[in-house]
Amino acid sequence: MIAAVPGLFPGRVLSPDQPGVRFEFAWDIPGWGWVLIVLCGVACSAWCYWRIAGSRPWRIALAALRSVTLVLIAVLIAGPMLALRTERTERDWVVFMADRSSSMAVADVGSPVARITRDEQMREGIVSAAEALSRLADERSTLWLGFDAGVFDLDPPGPAGVDWGDPTGRRTELSVPIDQALRRVAARPVSGLVVFSDGRLTSPVSRSTLQRLVADQIPVFVVPVGSDGSLADFAVDRAVAPTRAFVDDTVPVNVRVTRRGGPREGWSGRVRLIDEPTGVVLDERSLDEIADGSDHDELDFSLSARPESAGRVTWTVRLETATPDLTADNNSRAVTLDLTDRPLRVVYFDGYPRWEYRYLRGLVVRERSIRSSTLLLSASRKYLQEGTETLVSIPTSPGDWGGIDVVMIGDVRAELFSTEQMENLKSHVARQGAGLLWIGGPSAMPATWRDSPLGDLLPFTIGRDASGQDSVLVSSEPVVVRPTAAAARLGLLRLGDSAEGRWPSWLSDPSTGWARLWWSQRIGPGRVKPTAETLAVMSRDAASDQEWPAVLTMRYGAGRVVYVATDETWRWRHGRGEVLYERFWLPIIRLLARESLGSAGKVALLEASPDRPVVDQPVRVSLRVVDEMIAGQLPNRLTVRALRRTSGGEVRSTDLSLMPEGLRDAKPWSYAATWMPAEAGTYELTAIDASLAGSLSDSGPPTASVEVVAPDDERRIPQADHAALATIAEQTGGAVVPIERLASLADLLPNRQVRVVGAAQIDPLWDRPIVFVVLLLLLTAEWGGRRWLRLV
Repeated sequence: MIAAVPGLFPGRVLSPDQPGVRFEFAWDIPGWGWVLIVLCGVACSAWCYWRIAGSRPWRIALAALRSVTLVLIAVLIAGPMLALRTERTERDWVVFMADRSSSMAVADVGSPVARITRDEQMREGIVSAAEALSRLADERSTLWLGFDAGVFDLDPPGPAGVDWGDPTGRRTELSVPIDQALRRVAARPVSGLVVFSDGRLTSPVSRSTLQRLVADQIPVFVVPVGSDGSLADFAVDRAVAPTRAFVDDTVPVNVRVTRRGGPREGWSGRVRLIDEPTGVVLDERSLDEIADGSDHDELDFSLSARPESAGRVTWTVRLETATPDLTADNNSRAVTLDLTDRPLRVVYFDGYPRWEYRYLRGLVVRERSIRSSTLLLSASRKYLQEGTETLVSIPTSPGDWGGIDVVMIGDVRAELFSTEQMENLKSHVARQGAGLLWIGGPSAMPATWRDSPLGDLLPFTIGRDASGQDSVLVSSEPVVVRPTAAAARLGLLRLGDSAEGRWPSWLSDPSTGWARLWWSQRIGPGRVKPTAETLAVMSRDAASDQEWPAVLTMRYGAGRVVYVATDETWRWRHGRGEVLYERFWLPIIRLLARESLGSAGKVALLEASPDRPVVDQPVRVSLRVVDEMIAGQLPNRLTVRALRRTSGGEVRSTDLSLMPEGLRDAKPWSYAATWMPAEAGTYELTAIDASLAGSLSDSGPPTASVEVVAPDDERRIPQADHAALATIAEQTGGAVVPIERLASLADLLPNRQVRVVGAAQIDPLWDRPIVFVVLLLLLTAEWGGRRWLRLV
């Protein structure tokens, strides 16, 4: 209708016929205001012509003209115009952030039989919700980002699935990635952040980041991946076995099982030693039996097996947990052994036919894997010989001692051997790795051997202590024997059946009568050499606090020495026949013979504690000499070299100086230093002094391995932390969206769409000529009427 008014829109920019053009007023007056203006105009006009003389119709007509004029003036004052206003709706943004750190590669989703990684779970969830995510992308603007320590672009999921590569980030930060993501969508309406993560963060989200999200009303919707429970990571951290052994030998495998993270709910499960080619279980132990109620995160124990055929074999230590395990990738370790099938050559010297000699002689003669020669020596240099092989004479030269794996010396006087014989025997032990077995006795062992060339091969010193008492006394009371952890580590003193445990409890019970040993030697604990280990202890009963060594062992050069401080083990035959007796002595003899094959010939032990530190954490590096032959020959400072191979193949080394521990006037046997690694990586520690090179065996110098991790390396604690994600969602007004319900995400996102009004095009109407013509006509018409009525 407005467009029909002639002359109202000549040559103007806008026309009412144009789409979107609206008639408006510069001053927006509501409808009731216009009604009031019209009423006021009519009332004012009527009042002006109410009492004027003249005909009534003329007065009404003039009042109407004035009313129209007043209303028209009011309309012109309100600023009539044509306006063309542009509007658009800006879609809100949804930012998807996917965790690409290395913890996403942990396989802890699903059943223990068929587990998938957290990254695979996330991808499968995204693919399952692909249709819903596609609709969401049609309705809103989406941005896909990956993050670890920072953010980077990711390709949006397509019909073919998700192709983002493997997660390799070393650490996960969320504060910095969120800040960077918000900068990407600055000045845009954001409906929410959707975070796919396992929650394993290097550091918690900063307070400033959370405050910014709350202030900008940007909720965070978290999609947790990984196991929702706090699973512990059980692992076989170490498995060490001799590199060589005899067939039918009891070979020990020393194992360390660790537990990282998760609830401390005790240990449950089993560790098995499996023959790799056949799959036969050689030995197994229960974790709760090993832990024995302790709550430590490390268990050190031994498994053992008796190989039946020669050649190279591979055994696998496999951990099977009864509780859910975070990952099974680290639950096994393999060891390789070279097995030799030949009889052991054993020579046994004693002074008289005591009971221990009789039964021990029968044992070595009866054992088919041993070729033995037993000799009773008298003061007249005569000897009575028995065994499977005959000696022409007592070995004297190095060639005579050669080929003998184990020499057993009982209660025989040292004077019955010449200095040359003892010197060559000492050299045979030190250089050829032969074993020497001492068996204590009431007559000559060990007193007459103190000043002999073989005195250095005793694992304790002989003399008087500070109180003037002999260091080796004879016990006047019956005792019982109990093994130590060192025996388990070497695979010794396993006298029980599988149902009875490694050591039957009744064997340490004096009430049995026959388990008691009526004669033994009491070796003062202070007389035991620092390089010696106690394999078994004796006491009056199992609950007694007073204990003293029953079986001692010590390395000497390439060989090993064992001292048994009693000759009463034959009494155990009264309880179980030959079984206990054989299980006690044969493994000891085989251990001593094993050294002649060059296995485990360590002159010292190098250790680092902790063995998995973080960067710049102090690490105690200690070296303990276990070879009595070199204990007094070492310098006052030893050098240990720490080597680390970088990813580029470069080798970096650091030399550490280890200083002696203990008394200054005593010969050093223990060295230590503190080391603070500056870089992450795996370090190989090696003692580089020539005196520790292991020249008497093929074992090489003492070594240790240390894995140094970065303080921000999230792989130290690989468990998922869904509680941290839930806290972020709660504090920002978001929600936790299970990966299975990802398709319902659109229903949770708030509508942050914004209507944007552009600059309007204005075409005013009050300045049109037609408007002034109409106003002039109205005024002229009223003036003419008033003149007609003679009012002018």
